[in-house]
Amino acid sequence: MARTGSIAALLQRAESHKPCRNATGDARWALLRAKGSLSAPSGSEKSIHASLLQTFRAFARNNAWSSHRLLSSCKRLSPAEFVAPRSGFFPSLQATLDHILVIDWFYVDALEGGRLGPKAWENEVPCPGIESLISAQACVDRRLILQCDALTEAALNTHVHVQRSAGVQSDRRDRLLMHLFQH
Repeated sequence: MARTGSIAALLQRAESHKPCRNATGDARWALLRAKGSLSAPSGSEKSIHASLLQTFRAFARNNAWSSHRLLSSCKRLSPAEFVAPRSGFFPSLQATLDHILVIDWFYVDALEGGRLGPKAWENEVPCPGIESLISAQACVDRRLILQCDALTEAALNTHVHVQRSAGVQSDRRDRLLMHLFQH
């Protein structure tokens, strides 16, 4: 049983406040799927066994779905609960979710060929409220989906230049994506 005030207990409490409206948990998610924004790639890449490309594309969509579900649950918390001090690596749910967002900005920008680098985390609280965080995370999740949809087998082995504080680091695209999905 989760102790009172734990992140798991708060998320469970938030989830119980509003029943799911459809199989994916939210009407907005169903709308995105209906519009084709989150549809799977079609054509010759469809097969019984998932190709590596399909796997990366599925990971990107799962990442967006996970972000959506987590942030939808957090939206049900009071503002005080959202920013309340917590035990863990980051001091609050807000700080944890803002960290996830800026790291997504950092790596997705690198995947796109940008040079944002450490400037991504200059603002420790880039989204002071849950609504702005939901919007910003959905935007970067869509960018990641577009990156994965554009992948080819050959592109997986190309190198991505990541701007770090000490200079530019070169990482293989497939490894950088796996790191991002694990984060």
